Amino acid sequence: EYAKPMKPIFSRGPSLQFRLILAVLVALGIIIADNVLFHGEVLQEPLKGKNARAIQAFNDRVQQDESVEKLMLTVRDGLLVIRKK
Repeated sequence: EYAKPMKPIFSRGPSLQFRLILAVLVALGIIIADNVLFHGEVLQEPLKGKNARAIQAFNDRVQQDESVEKLMLTVRDGLLVIRKK
């Protein structure tokens, strides 16, 4: 059987609608989230600014989600590749 074509979703910055996107994503579909390191600010303690806190909350939510596989690439401001199982 031939594999179905993938339809990746590219998110410019972490999405607050992660659950909504995941709900419509087909099995083995891919989400690529950009700016997940936010100039390194999400690595600082304590987190400063609402954007850094929101991005870190998104990263934490994805990390805890067992319905997806994830890979963070530390290229520039960070890319998070998320694949639905």
